[in-house]
Order: sequence, then C-alpha cells, then structure tokens
Amino acid sequence: MESGKRIALARLTVSQYDAILNHCDSIIFVTDGAGQIIYANDAAERGLNCSFEKMKRMDIYQFRKEGYTSKSSSEEAIRTRKKALVVYKNNSGEEIAATSIPVFDAKGNITMVVTRSNEMEYILEWQKAVDHYRVLYERALMHENSQAVKIIAESPQMKKSCLFSKNMRKPMQQYCSQVNLGQEKKFWQTILNKRAIGVEKHSCP
Repeated sequence: MESGKRIALARLTVSQYDAILNHCDSIIFVTDGAGQIIYANDAAERGLNCSFEKMKRMDIYQFRKEGYTSKSSSEEAIRTRKKALVVYKNNSGEEIAATSIPVFDAKGNITMVVTRSNEMEYILEWQKAVDHYRVLYERALMHENSQAVKIIAESPQMKKSCLFSKNMRKPMQQYCSQVNLGQEKKFWQTILNKRAIGVEKHSCP
C-alpha cells in the first residue's frame, strides 16, 4: 500500500505515530542520505546510551568516532546502496544486531536510511522461548488426540516466537556468511545453527 493512502486511512496524529515507534521493542534509528541522524526512538536512546537531543547534533561517522558504536550499518547501507546487516557493540560492550535499509527518491538518490536493531541478548531470549515451545509442541504431537495439541498450536506466543525466530535467523545467517569476522563470525554462526536445529522441522503459522 502507498504511504499516502496508508496515512489517509490511519488518520493518526504525529503524537500517535511517535507513541507507536516508542512502544516498539526494537531500536529504530534513522539518518538522511548523508548520514546525519534525524530520528531515534526511546529504545534507541536506551540501547545506544545517548539522548536523541545529543544524537541529533551528530552524523553516523562522528557517532561511531565517539565510541557509541563499533560499526555502523547505516554507513554500510549508504556506501553500498543496499540493505546492510551488521553486528556491533555499543559503548557498554553489548552486542546489537542491526539491519539498515536505504530509502530512495524518484531520481534514485538516498533520502533516508532506516535502521532496526535489537540486543543479541534479546534475540537469544526469543530463541529460548522458541526452543521451549518447540519442545511442548513436539510432546503434544505425540498425543494427537489430546486437547493440548489445539491449545499449543493456536498459542499466540508460539506463533509470535516462531515468526520472530525465522525473521531474525535468516538475516543473521546471511550476515555471518557474507562478512569475515574471524572468531566473532564462528561464534554467532554456532549459536544460530544450534538454535536453528529442529525449529524448521515444523511449519510456523
């Protein structure tokens, strides 16, 4: 759906859009086509340990130079003009997986780069939830005539966990296969492979 039509149908105020973005679990971080930071939600302020007021005065190059991030997926997206997948560390040493997507105008110029990211601990916690529900699901399948099958199969948490795991595992595996990170690459690939075993044996809604 075109953004203009979506906006017209939604009829939301600016404050409502802001509330939506600030109640999103993910870090949302936006720059213009030159790398100047133009938006960051509440999760970004927490995850990057920097207020939006301070971010707004910097571009991604200065932001990285001052140690807020070890790498920049936004910078990679601007450089390659393609979706960029990066795992970086913030200034507290926490590892964060980020996906940056460039937005183009009618002439092919990059007008914005939109980044969504989550702490790796958050992603791994979701993976634990998937593993937990997978075990319950497999046990239930052993008793196909039991009521438990219906309850677990229709569980919103089960559906949400499976979908999140599938969406996050693919870009992370692509990232590990495309970027040479030495020990870091082996570490993340091992984690993802271990948690991938068995999950894809069952279709997720």
